[in-house]
Amino acid sequence: MLKVNVKANTDDIIRGLNKFERQFVPQALNKSLNRVGTGVATVVRRDVAKEAGITQRALKQRGFFSQFRSKVKTLTYQFVVRWGSIPLKDFNPKQTKQGVVAKAWGVKQLYDNAFKLDSLGGHVFVRKTKKRLPIKKLYGPIPARIANSDRVEKKVGQTINERLPRELTRNLAFYIKRALGSV
Repeated sequence: MLKVNVKANTDDIIRGLNKFERQFVPQALNKSLNRVGTGVATVVRRDVAKEAGITQRALKQRGFFSQFRSKVKTLTYQFVVRWGSIPLKDFNPKQTKQGVVAKAWGVKQLYDNAFKLDSLGGHVFVRKTKKRLPIKKLYGPIPARIANSDRVEKKVGQTINERLPRELTRNLAFYIKRALGSV
């Protein structure tokens, strides 16, 4: 399981503000964290789906991603990628004489002696021995492992560093203007 926490350091932000402005920091920070966190979640989902060779929708339906929005009391946004493999059936497998062809990791690949069973939900299996049974289900990539890569972490850090100061400035200005009655 991979967790991405977006938690702000409020001490650095509060230092340059007067007493009137300080009262709006928690609300502005909460709204900013939720917006930036949603952007981070999008970046991670997009990257994982692209590298796995599957649609974001299919990943979302399988329940690999969950997010916990920030609240004024917690000021923490969490995006969680759950551990588990994507079944090979999600990669549009085709039965051939040699086995099954599927496009996991974005690359067409032949799985020798594998077979697709429609009676078991269209999953792809391979025999463990020369006998008829036992059989083993085949899987594709693991989204949490992809999301934990350095490339994705770099994009997440870049997104947070670009968007958080801008969002916080906007939201702080909004709450101050609203309090003064000019919104």
